[in-house]
Amino acid sequence: RNTLTPTVKSIVVNQLPVVTASSNSAVCEGSALNLMATPAVPGTYSYSWTGPGFTSTDEDPVINNVTLAANGNYSVTTKDANGCYSISSTTHVDINAYPVTTGASMIYGGSGSPMTATDPVGGAILWYTETGTYLTTSI
Repeated sequence: RNTLTPTVKSIVVNQLPVVTASSNSAVCEGSALNLMATPAVPGTYSYSWTGPGFTSTDEDPVINNVTLAANGNYSVTTKDANGCYSISSTTHVDINAYPVTTGASMIYGGSGSPMTATDPVGGAILWYTETGTYLTTSI
């Protein structure tokens, strides 16, 4: 007579990781676009970002000196320590073009002289250095 001995096995079902994609959008072209991946539960994850002409494995990648081509959707997925992948999370990014002022004039007096500008339409003028450092606003 044959008898069977039952064997008990445990099965662990791991919860899928959850991540939320976000950014500092909208930003102006030439500035830095910051992408952020925020996991729902703290832990150790690997990251995979994709977007218009862009890929990264950083958790919070920064795209410096963005162009209008960076407009669009950016998606991130995570993989946790158990090898489980999250469902992709997407954030939309808007890159604003440099403003074009019509009817304005700008005068630069040379080294050591202040920059001045006029805008007969009455809009605000934001001043930046050539490296993108904000200086002041004039109205």
